[in-house]
Parts: sequence; structure tokens; C-alpha cells
Amino acid sequence: LSSAPPFVMVMATPSAHAPFTPAPQYNETYSNLVAPRIPNWNNVAVNKNKHQLLQLVPQMNATIAGQSDQIFRYRAGTLRSVDDMIN
Repeated sequence: LSSAPPFVMVMATPSAHAPFTPAPQYNETYSNLVAPRIPNWNNVAVNKNKHQLLQLVPQMNATIAGQSDQIFRYRAGTLRSVDDMIN
């Protein structure tokens, strides 16, 4: 066994959390990707029996839906950047 003192290294990446900043080579990798449109995506009717704060969420217009898609693309690129870092 080594007589060197133990150490710990923590690498904390933002990955799927804001800010979503992919490495430059991944900025346009997912340019056609859109956020999954699952049944409750942008469906405010599912919130009617939920907590009051969720009941106040308005339906997304085209601009906000586009921003949601852009965030989804950047998240994917950011996760690719993390994959590169650990490989």
C-alpha cells in the first residue's frame, strides 16, 4: 500500500442543468431534435387536480415551445460533452 495520503476528486458538471453550454462541436449536432411530445406535454388540462401552482401554468405558445425544444437540444449537446470528458 502507498504511504501517500488519500485524496478525493470531484468533477461536478452542469450536464442536464442550466446553463446548457455544449462543447462547440456539439452546438448544431441536434439541430433537428425536438422535446418529446408525450401526452401531458403542454397539456394544461392534466393540471386541474394538482397543486394550485401547477394549475396556474399557462399553455405554451409557439415561441415558448420553440424555446423548450432549444433547451432540449442544448441539454443533449451538453450531455455529449460530459460523455467526451469521461471517456
